Amino acid sequence: MFKIQLVNAFTQEVLREKVFPDLKRISEIISTFEESQKIDEDFYLFDEGMNVYKARYISYQVIRDEEYKVYRLFFKAKFFKKLHLKQKS
Repeated sequence: MFKIQLVNAFTQEVLREKVFPDLKRISEIISTFEESQKIDEDFYLFDEGMNVYKARYISYQVIRDEEYKVYRLFFKAKFFKKLHLKQKS
């Protein structure tokens, strides 16, 4: 099993993480972010608390924990806004 983490490079906070059974999707995600560096493109990332960050991809590193091979993707991330979802009545 493999895990991807989107990390705020300034604070080292993990904004999102997801587990995948194989490397295919993780490789696609990394390729997309690395292509963004060539065209100088920002992204909007969401954390679990529905905070939105304007972010620029920097790099990634691979580490291993007890269960997973972890792909940590680092971003220069700046808080943008908090999303407030309306509940259905």
